[in-house]
Amino acid sequence: MAYKVIDVSYWQGTSISWTKVKAAGVQGAILRVGYGSGGTIHSDSSFARNVKEVRRVGLHWGAYFYSGARTATQAKKEAQYLYEQTKAYSPDMPLYIDLEESSLKGYAKTVAKVFMAEMKRLGGKPGIYANLNWFNNYIDTSSYRSEPLWIAQYNDRITHSHPDWFGMWQYSSSGSVAGISGRVDMNQCYVEYWKNASTGESAAADTAPKETTVRTEWFSETDLKALQAWTGTVQDGVLSGQHKESQKFYPAVADLCGYGSGGSNCIRELQRRCGETADGILGTATIKGVQRLVGADQDGYWGPATSEAVRKFIASNPGKLISKAAAMSKEMTAAGFRYSNTGKNLGSTYAEAKAKGYTNCATFVSWTLQEAGFLPQGDVFYCKDGKINNYRGSASTDIKKTAVVSYPKKAPASAGLKPGDIVGYEAAHTMIFACFNSAGKPLFYTMGSGDIGKQLPRIRTDYTNRIVAVRARLK
Repeated sequence: MAYKVIDVSYWQGTSISWTKVKAAGVQGAILRVGYGSGGTIHSDSSFARNVKEVRRVGLHWGAYFYSGARTATQAKKEAQYLYEQTKAYSPDMPLYIDLEESSLKGYAKTVAKVFMAEMKRLGGKPGIYANLNWFNNYIDTSSYRSEPLWIAQYNDRITHSHPDWFGMWQYSSSGSVAGISGRVDMNQCYVEYWKNASTGESAAADTAPKETTVRTEWFSETDLKALQAWTGTVQDGVLSGQHKESQKFYPAVADLCGYGSGGSNCIRELQRRCGETADGILGTATIKGVQRLVGADQDGYWGPATSEAVRKFIASNPGKLISKAAAMSKEMTAAGFRYSNTGKNLGSTYAEAKAKGYTNCATFVSWTLQEAGFLPQGDVFYCKDGKINNYRGSASTDIKKTAVVSYPKKAPASAGLKPGDIVGYEAAHTMIFACFNSAGKPLFYTMGSGDIGKQLPRIRTDYTNRIVAVRARLK
C-alpha cells in the first residue's frame, strides 16, 4: 500500500496545524533540518516546532538535509549534523541527504557515498533524495538500490529504468493540504520504514501493493460498475489499458485494472467530464480532475477518501444531473441538433425535440432536468436578470420541489459553484455547471449558439470574466 507523505521546511512557515494535516489523511512527514552553503551549516527555523508537533499528533516522520557539500569532510559534517539534530526525537523514517544544488553535480557521487557511510556509522538510517536526472546521471544509483531512495519526478509515473528501487516518490511540488498555507510537496511512500526503525535495516521497496483485500474494500467491482454506468460505458467491472507502473497513484482501484495500452473508455469519459485530456489513462492529473468533480482533496491519489467521495457523488442528485447532461449533450451532438430561439422549433420535452432537431440553452437545461427526474415533463424555464422564469409549464414553481433557489442575484463564477448547479449570466443564459478545470476555469453544459456541435462540458470564454450566479442547486 502507498502512504501519503509530505515534506516541509521553513518555506511552509512555522505555524503548520499538524492536527489538521493528520486529519487530512497525511500519514508521514519528512522535515528539513537544515542546509549547507559554502561549507557552512545553517539550521531550518521550522524544524524545532515541526518535530515536536509531528510526534505529538502521531505521524511517522523522517528528516533531510539540503546538501551544499563539495568535499568528503563537508559531507561527513552534514551527516553528523542531521543525526545529532534528530536522534533525541527517534525518527522512524530515513534521514536523507538532499542532492539537487545544480552547481554541485560533479561532487554528487562522493557526497552520497560519504554521507551514507557516516550516517550508518553513527547509527542512523540514511537515504538519498534527488530528481530523475541526478539519479540517472550523477549518482551511482545501483549501488544504493537496497537503501532508502527518494526520487522527485513530477509525472504520472516514475520513468527510471528501475522504478522498484525507489521507496518514496515526490510526484508534485504544488499540493494542497489542510493546515498548511500555500503549496506543499506531495509524496507516496511504498516502504513501511517504521516497522524496522529500531534495527536500521531497510525494507525492500515494492511499487505493487499486495494488500488486495484492503483495496477491494476501498472500491469494489460493484462500485466500478456503478461508475461505468454513470459514465455511460460498458459495465464490465474492469478499467482496461492502464499503465502498471502508475498503480501506486490508485491503489484503491488497482485490482480492478487491466494493464497494457489503449486506455479505458470509462476513464476517457471521466476525463471529459472534468476537463482533462481524454487518453483513457489513469494518472495523477486525471485523479485530481476526478477529485475536483466529486469534492475530494486534490492530492492525485485514489485511496479510500476519494473512493468514498466518488460513491457519494455519483449517487447524489447533482451527480445524476451531470451524468444526464453529459449523455444528452453527446446524443444531441451526434444527432445534429441545431440552434433556434423560435418557439415553434422547440419542443417542450426531449421526446418532442428529437423530432424537431432544434435546441437552445434554456431548453437543453430544462430537458436535462426533466429526463433526470427533477422537473415534470413539459416544464421549460430560462434564467434572466437573476431569476428563473417560466417559458412553458410551471417550472419556476416546480423546481422548488427538488432544488434550492434562494441564491444571490450576482456572484462571481469562482465563488461557491458546485457541480450540478443551474447557473445563469446576469442577462439571459442558462447553463449547468460541471466543474473547474486544472487551470481554475469553469466548465459548463449548455447549448447556446456557440456550443452546438462542441465537446461538452466546455469553457464559455464569453462568460469567463462576467457575472455568473447560481440560480438553483439540487437538494
